[in-house]
Amino acid sequence: MKVKNKLYWLKLVAKLAIISALIGFIVVGFKKCTSSEEKEWTLENHPLKIESIKKIAQLSLINFKDEVVVDSIVYYKNVNEQVVGNVSKIIDPSSWGYALRGSAIEKRLTLIVNGELNYGFDLKSDEFKVNVINDTAHVVVHAPKILSCVVIPSGTSVFLEHGDWKDTARKKLQKKAILKIEKHAQAMQFDERAKKQFEQLLQKLITNKHHLIVTYKE
Repeated sequence: MKVKNKLYWLKLVAKLAIISALIGFIVVGFKKCTSSEEKEWTLENHPLKIESIKKIAQLSLINFKDEVVVDSIVYYKNVNEQVVGNVSKIIDPSSWGYALRGSAIEKRLTLIVNGELNYGFDLKSDEFKVNVINDTAHVVVHAPKILSCVVIPSGTSVFLEHGDWKDTARKKLQKKAILKIEKHAQAMQFDERAKKQFEQLLQKLITNKHHLIVTYKE
């Protein structure tokens, strides 16, 4: 786990270093190109262009780990099926509990799933633009969002398995788990936290001589 965390932070530091170098180059270019007649400068006019920054692709600022429980239950269609099914379960020791209760459940699969979600900015978006006017840097970027959400195979375990299940059923439950993790992340209100970190980063990169105005496009 420690090695994984180190790799995550090393990747983040590398991305920030690239952004720092690029924006530093932009600001230097702005200082050289700005004259008394020309007060406005846009990134599109610079040889570096916005595509160079977009090569970074994504800037993940929040890493969220979660554990969820998901299950799939199949019920008997009618009373006759339920009676026949419970009688047949008597010969299976693992199903005795269901048979003795006369349960309406034909089969059930419950998984405990661990997942990992990354939240931040998509720098490949066409919304990402930088304009420097006088002493103010205007940055337009797409609003922060979920960049990725994956299930950790080694962190998935079977809590309860009753009846026969195919691998497709397990894959469906893993997709269900991802949706559940994403829902939990949305409830955490990561938007403001990601925006604050992003603006603090930009403010450090453009130096204190420039004011910063960031506009987030939905």
